[in-house]
Amino acid sequence: MKVRIATFNVENLLQRFDFYSYGKLKTERVLKLLGVDNDAENINLRKALYLGLTDDSRQQTGQAIRDTNADIICMQEIDNIDVLNDFHEFYLVKTNNIKYGWRRVIEGNDNRGIDVAVMSKNRIDVKSHAHHTFDDFGLFNSDLDKYGLSPGDRIFRRDCLEVNLKVNNKPLTLFVCHFKSMSGGREETLPVREAEAKAVKKIIEDKYNDPSKENWIILGDLNDYLYENNQKIKSGVDPLIENNFAINIIENLSEKEQWTHYYSYDGTKHQLDYILVSPEILKNNQNLKPEIIRNGQPYRVPGIENVLRYPRVGFDRPKASDHCPVVVEIDI
Repeated sequence: MKVRIATFNVENLLQRFDFYSYGKLKTERVLKLLGVDNDAENINLRKALYLGLTDDSRQQTGQAIRDTNADIICMQEIDNIDVLNDFHEFYLVKTNNIKYGWRRVIEGNDNRGIDVAVMSKNRIDVKSHAHHTFDDFGLFNSDLDKYGLSPGDRIFRRDCLEVNLKVNNKPLTLFVCHFKSMSGGREETLPVREAEAKAVKKIIEDKYNDPSKENWIILGDLNDYLYENNQKIKSGVDPLIENNFAINIIENLSEKEQWTHYYSYDGTKHQLDYILVSPEILKNNQNLKPEIIRNGQPYRVPGIENVLRYPRVGFDRPKASDHCPVVVEIDI
C-alpha cells in the first residue's frame, strides 16, 4: 500500500499580527505613496496591507499543499492549533476541497511561538520530545557553552514531534523536526543543530532494537545544507546520515533539482528541507525520488522561469512560503 508524505515550512502561519517580520522596511514603499503622516494611521494601513497580502499568500500555501496530494503533511512554523484549524477550514477544505481529519500541534520551545505540526487523513498518535535537555542525552560540550547554553537547557529549539501511524496494518513513525536557524552565522550555530540531530538519532535508537529494520522517516526544516559548490561540507545534518543511518532521498534528484530554499540576500539555493528514510523503507522502495513543488515561489527566484506560478504570486511577495514543499510516495 502506498502513502504520500510531505514536509513543508509554511513560513509564519500566525494568528497574531507579526510586527517583527512585517516591519517598516517591508511596507514603507507602499505607504510613502499614500502620504501617511502619523503613527496611528501608519499602523492601521500596515495591518491592512498585511491582511491583503496574507490572504493571497495563504491561498498559495493551500494550493501548494493541494499539489503535494499528500496523505500526511508535516509542517513547520505554525502558531497554534487554532490557527491550523482555521487555515485548514478556509484554505484547504473550502478552497481546495481537501480534508485532513487528524491535526496536531504541540507547543514547543521556540521563543517566537512557532511550532511543528502534522495533518493526516488517517489516524495518528503524536508524542512531543520538546522537554528533553542536553543532559538527557549526554550531548553537552564546550561549543554549546560558547553559544550560551547550559547542560540543563532543552536540546530542541522547537521539538522533535513523534508521529505514529499504521499503513497497510504496519507501523510507521515520522519524526518531525525544525532545527536551529542559521541566524547568527552558519558556523556559529552549527553545534546546536548537530546536537539536535544526535538527539533525534538517540530517540530512534532507544525506540527500536534495530532501527535499520524498521519503518521510520525523519523530515522537516533542518536549517542546514550538505554541499557548497558541489563539495560535501560539515553540516548539522551529518549525524543523521553518517553510515547510512538514514538516507537523504533528495540526493536521488539531479544536483540542480535538490534545492528547497532560495536565499535572496546572496542569491543562493540550498536544500534545507529533508525527507530522511530508514534503510528498511529504502530497501522496499528502490530509486525513491521525491517531488519538490515550486509553483508558489516568487518570481525573483532564478532558474525556474518555466514553472507556472499560482495566481497572484508576486516578484517578492505574496508567495506560498520561502520554502518549497517536498513530498514522496512510499510503499509500506
